[in-house]
Amino acid sequence: MRLRAPATGGAFAMWGGCFCTFDCTFTFLRKKEDPWNAVMAGACTGGILAARAGTRAIVTGAAVGGFLLGLIEGMGLLVGRMMQPTPMQAPVEHRQKPPPPPTSNIYGIPTDTPRRFSAEIGFNDVAEIEAEDRF
Repeated sequence: MRLRAPATGGAFAMWGGCFCTFDCTFTFLRKKEDPWNAVMAGACTGGILAARAGTRAIVTGAAVGGFLLGLIEGMGLLVGRMMQPTPMQAPVEHRQKPPPPPTSNIYGIPTDTPRRFSAEIGFNDVAEIEAEDRF
């Protein structure tokens, strides 16, 4: 384990350095910060790291790097979307008719609409108003 640690650390450093370089380059060239930058950077990093093994290894490394970074970015988007709070819907208000106003105030004086007592004692208000309009 101790013998392989420097080689593993160096390989990880090479991968991280290449990935960050390509990611920042794509961000600068595209003027966007989105998951596609990371996917393309993963493909380029996989291809560069496999360059010593030949053309077939470059294509395979680029495909594997792009695929893996696509999975990672896709999972990041999926988890981010699932963790977003859902927008609160406005509660449905069931409006009831307001209660009728009180018929008297605190002193017992009636406050409802005044009634005409003229019809109760035999007067016809409509006929009287028409009669007044004639003169």
